[in-house]
Amino acid sequence: MSYAPGREQIPVVTTSLEAIMSRPAFAVGVDDYRAGQPMRDLGAEMGTDLPIDEYREMVNAQWDYERGRHWAAIAPRNMPVRIQGKLNRAAVEIALLQYGDFI
Repeated sequence: MSYAPGREQIPVVTTSLEAIMSRPAFAVGVDDYRAGQPMRDLGAEMGTDLPIDEYREMVNAQWDYERGRHWAAIAPRNMPVRIQGKLNRAAVEIALLQYGDFI
């Protein structure tokens, strides 16, 4: 089964802020924003005629990427998302201020 935009709703799943900030797409969004790169469209890079599971992963990655860019816009420029492989607690606190309980 493949997904065609506009035909069906992708199931929504609950996640945590820490999970989002741990994903590679979040870090890429932070890096792109800090480097002054234009926003990427991961869907255009992957195409839309994908099996539903791959499409869901691409959509989630796009959201993670955009959240990373938004976080980078308000966080201090030199603040790392991770310190010694673990999420920086101060970075998470900034994300909580940005997103609150809504993810």
